[in-house]
Amino acid sequence: TGTSSTKPLKRFQGGI
Repeated sequence: TGTSSTKPLKRFQGGI
């Protein structure tokens, strides 16, 4: 959730 949906910052964390 949030891998590349809203915040790109979550992408680094694995979509947390």
